[in-house]
Amino acid sequence: MSFRYTASDKDAITDVSFTIQPGQLVVIVGENGSGKSSSVKLLTRLHDPTAGEILFDDVPLPSFKLSDIRRCCTVLQQDHPVFPFS
Repeated sequence: MSFRYTASDKDAITDVSFTIQPGQLVVIVGENGSGKSSSVKLLTRLHDPTAGEILFDDVPLPSFKLSDIRRCCTVLQQDHPVFPFS
């Protein structure tokens, strides 16, 4: 798959392919700008690929209900915003 943000003239992710086995814990690490956050946004359908597709058991990701996709994923980011609320 590949992905480009609408405000950009350069792909954030270009021709990436990987397989995650059922029950496998996945950790995505890499340098700044390497596509880690963009990959997570694609897996949780905050964005859709601009080329290619994401499959779960050979079923395209858009075939699943958005609420089901997000319920089965947990995202833990290194940096998180701190809100000024008590």
